[in-house]
Amino acid sequence: MTRLHAGAQLDRAPGPKYLAALDFAEIAPIGPTPKAKTLARWRDGVPDDFTLSFVVPHEARGSAQGPLRFDAEMEEAVDRAAEAADALGARFAVLPTAGDVTTGQRDRDLLAAWVERWKTRAKAQLVWHPTGLWDEESAPSFARRLGVIWGFDPLEVEALPRLDVAYCRLRAIGTRKSFNETLLLEVVERLLDGPEAWVALESGKSFKEAQRLAALAAEEA
Repeated sequence: MTRLHAGAQLDRAPGPKYLAALDFAEIAPIGPTPKAKTLARWRDGVPDDFTLSFVVPHEARGSAQGPLRFDAEMEEAVDRAAEAADALGARFAVLPTAGDVTTGQRDRDLLAAWVERWKTRAKAQLVWHPTGLWDEESAPSFARRLGVIWGFDPLEVEALPRLDVAYCRLRAIGTRKSFNETLLLEVVERLLDGPEAWVALESGKSFKEAQRLAALAAEEA
């Protein structure tokens, strides 16, 4: 049985109730990214074995020229994001890309350039979470070429490829408003025989759902 770490996406530091129940959180601040000193306090407030990840802010993912296209403002935003991830002590930094980042060579080159800049500035291991045309065949292989982790929704992957680390993101968007027992159990079953996995939930009940996911995983262990 794989070891599964369930957590919620949070816009602030996890509190005592959260820390007593879970061992992972994905941090995505709303509005301006907190200062490095604030993020360092957040890090100091969690146990040493607690995993934090940091979602790269929107302004560091694109510019007026388009997604992943650098201008002076975006360069500064990426540098600030890297500083924030390191101040937080994040093990992972998540770069989500939307459907406007395609599988074409131009966008592959843009993504490679973004990753290269990030790697020279941050210690956090980069997770690339693509959507759109990218699938379980094209995305993992390109992630390996870039030296990053492929982030994915396990409920949208038909066959899980061979991975060293599984970083999963469950988002309540569109017609999917929440994650019931059936869906959470399906997540556990799909990750059952894979590598160590971190699963971040984003919904109106993400803390409760992450607790239930962790409990289901423990029952299968």
